[in-house]
Amino acid sequence: MRSKLPIFLCALSLVAGVHGALDTFTLKLVPKLSEFKKYKQTAKLNFKGMELDFSAIAARQIIKVEDSGAFQVKEEVSEMKINGTAAPADSAPPATTTTYSPRGVVIKIDGDHTDDSLMRAANLSVFVMPEKPVQTGDKWEYEFKEDKATGAVAAKATYSLLGDEKIGSIPSWRVKFTIKEADAAGGSTEGTVWLSKEDGSTVKLNAKWINVPMSGAGSISGELSQILIQ
Repeated sequence: MRSKLPIFLCALSLVAGVHGALDTFTLKLVPKLSEFKKYKQTAKLNFKGMELDFSAIAARQIIKVEDSGAFQVKEEVSEMKINGTAAPADSAPPATTTTYSPRGVVIKIDGDHTDDSLMRAANLSVFVMPEKPVQTGDKWEYEFKEDKATGAVAAKATYSLLGDEKIGSIPSWRVKFTIKEADAAGGSTEGTVWLSKEDGSTVKLNAKWINVPMSGAGSISGELSQILIQ
């Protein structure tokens, strides 16, 4: 039995190697013009020493798709509640239009009352697709460059494909991520995102925020969840 064990282990490693070679996946965004999605957002946040329970509905619609694969998304937030109490209707953030590259990098954000913190928060939340096919367990990185015109600061994102999983009826990729601004006092996020295998859009998100900049609010830390509801 002892003499056969190395042979068994060798055969097992060969099978694992063949299996790994076959399980290579292409993760990509496939934006569809006029597609509309709604998400339920919930968060437990720390704002200037106060603990807040937050919830809202985020509605997103793809309003432009370019031949290059770049696309624009209009987002509106409604039904905001703080500690279970509905926020005044006029307290919702203004609608924004965000332009993304084919890989999902934020190019610019347009809207009323936008400032540098909006781009920083977007870069700490965005998912950037890998440049080449990946296997379960593979990692890839993306480095955000400082851009004074948009407000972006230097940051680094690391992503890792954990596998696939159904969220409700939606086949999804499960990806772990960490994103951190280069400045030691800057913001960071980490968590898990589930991406639709069909079009690469977010189906579900669980994230931890540390010092994420928010327009008019300084920075916020806490835990955020988001799930597709429509």
